[in-house]
Amino acid sequence: MTASPALAACRVAPAQDVAAAKTVARSAALAALARLKTAYAERYTGVRYSVTVAQSRVQGNVASVTSQASINVIDRASGRPEHYTYRAVIHLARFGCSWRAVSYDF
Repeated sequence: MTASPALAACRVAPAQDVAAAKTVARSAALAALARLKTAYAERYTGVRYSVTVAQSRVQGNVASVTSQASINVIDRASGRPEHYTYRAVIHLARFGCSWRAVSYDF
């Protein structure tokens, strides 16, 4: 893998760059889930979630990271526990020497 000019200017090894993209993607997914937790608080209680990063691909100044979110909730009306699993691809773009999430595919 050849480092992009932006990556070279930041003096980051490709493996470090991939790790940084994964970290930013995981943080973005957790932030999105935190917003959902607030939105679903009326219907569900005991909301717990986790994110696992499965794959990542960095190509120059863009990256995509595939992740899986596991969500456990308790339905307020029935009292029954429910479990959901979602796969998402988080797309990132390089801004300066760091990554930012720019879109999601669910």
